[in-house]
Amino acid sequence: MSDEMVRIEGPPIGRIFDEVADTLKFCNARFYAFPAALVACSAINAIGSFLRVDAEKSATYPPNKDRFAACIERYFPDKYHNVSARLWESLRCALSHGLTVGRDVAVSCRGDRRHLHLSEVDGWLFVSMLELAEDLAKAISSYSSDLETDVELQSNFRLRVKLEADGKP
Repeated sequence: MSDEMVRIEGPPIGRIFDEVADTLKFCNARFYAFPAALVACSAINAIGSFLRVDAEKSATYPPNKDRFAACIERYFPDKYHNVSARLWESLRCALSHGLTVGRDVAVSCRGDRRHLHLSEVDGWLFVSMLELAEDLAKAISSYSSDLETDVELQSNFRLRVKLEADGKP
């Protein structure tokens, strides 16, 4: 990926995504499930913010919920599609706004529970941060590859960065 195409003020986007991956590894290694989930959800939301941008409406269009869902739909395995709204509400929003998870989600960094990822356990949606981190890494890789060749994504990226820089969050 060329630095010119995806340079933000400071590091290229690839470096930012590398830092996301490193942060997730750090959190998961120490069983810090909530910080890992917050970083993962923020990255999902960020990728979604680059998928569709409307200069007339500002950098916040479409709404964050739709951005999150767009990233899940485009870059994550099918098993995420039916739980995207629940991940948004009970994981992303609950952590971002209240530093907790919703009452219907359980989050773990334990390796012996990976097989439960995105399954319903006694009314709780179980999220394995190890699985989510791996799937996010694949999503980041796919987005990065698409960004190298997809002219519309390149245009959206530039426009989104410009809107942010112009103070139109």
